[in-house]
Amino acid sequence: MSNALVLKDGGGGGQEAKTENSLSHVSYWLSSSQPDASAAGDGFDYEKEIMALPSPPPGRPPSPMSGEPLKLKQLIPIHLVYEQDEGISNNGGRVLCSVSQKRITTQETIAIKSSGQVMLKSVFDELAKPTMTCPVTGKKFKDKDVIKLIKGKSGFAASGNVEAKKYNPTLT
Repeated sequence: MSNALVLKDGGGGGQEAKTENSLSHVSYWLSSSQPDASAAGDGFDYEKEIMALPSPPPGRPPSPMSGEPLKLKQLIPIHLVYEQDEGISNNGGRVLCSVSQKRITTQETIAIKSSGQVMLKSVFDELAKPTMTCPVTGKKFKDKDVIKLIKGKSGFAASGNVEAKKYNPTLT
C-alpha cells in the first residue's frame, strides 16, 4: 500500500501529480509513520532515551518557604469549623471563623499555632490580641505563634492584584 495519492487532471492535459497522504503526517500511531531503524542509520539508542527521562520525585515534598524537605514537626494541625447545611455533608467547603461563626471567604485570616484555631483578623484584633489568649481554647500564645493565612487565587480577574498594561503594537 502506498502513502501517495495519484491525481489525474481531467482537462485533457494528462498531467499526473503525486501528493502525499496527509493522514500519514498526523497519524503518528500508525506503523507506517514510525521511525525505521535502518533508515536512521545507527538505530534506536535506549541509553539516550533513559537519560532523557525526568528524575523521580523526592521522597519528601519541599517546603514552600525554604525549599528544604519538610519534616513532620514543621507541620501544624489546624481545626476548621464547617458550615452545617441540610443538603451538604460536614465538609461542604464553607469554612467558618471559629469564634464569630462568620463565613471566611476573602477576608484576612489568622491561625494560632499553639491552639490550631482559625479566625478572622478583625476578630483576632478585637478579642485575642489584647490578652494574647485564644478565645476558643483559653491557651496563651506569643506573637511568633500567629500565622497570617493567604487566600487562594483563581483565574478570575477580581481575585488578587490585577495589573493591566496597554499594548501598543508597532509596525517596523
